[in-house]
Amino acid sequence: MREWHNEPASDLQKKKILSLMSLYPQYKLIVNLDVLKKGQAHSLIGFLLEKNLSFLLEKRILAKDSSESIKERPKEKQIYRISEGDDLAAYSIFRNKVKGKLLQYELHGSDIVFQIIEVLGEIPEDILKSTNLKVEKLEEA
Repeated sequence: MREWHNEPASDLQKKKILSLMSLYPQYKLIVNLDVLKKGQAHSLIGFLLEKNLSFLLEKRILAKDSSESIKERPKEKQIYRISEGDDLAAYSIFRNKVKGKLLQYELHGSDIVFQIIEVLGEIPEDILKSTNLKVEKLEEA
């Protein structure tokens, strides 16, 4: 009887690895996904989720990508207006998640009407989709 971790990696695992690798454009995957076993793929996904890239570099699973197309231009500051939050915690959690700097806010009594925040670069789409706040991009700083 074969154990699950010795079976070839599933297509779903391969997709997850490629999706996670897109978060790290400065690295390239050295190992061939088609030869990975389920156990190896499971471990690789875990290391990528934990951002344990130094271990993956050391084990020669990842390498720095030196191609010119990978070099990013410096991120520019973006200004966003966030509103329609239920409480202060919703605003604070969102602002911390995007590493935003509070520039301005307006209160109506003890309720927050809006906050203006400054963020380095664009707010990722997955974060925008995961919040109940209304987020509007105002301008570049």
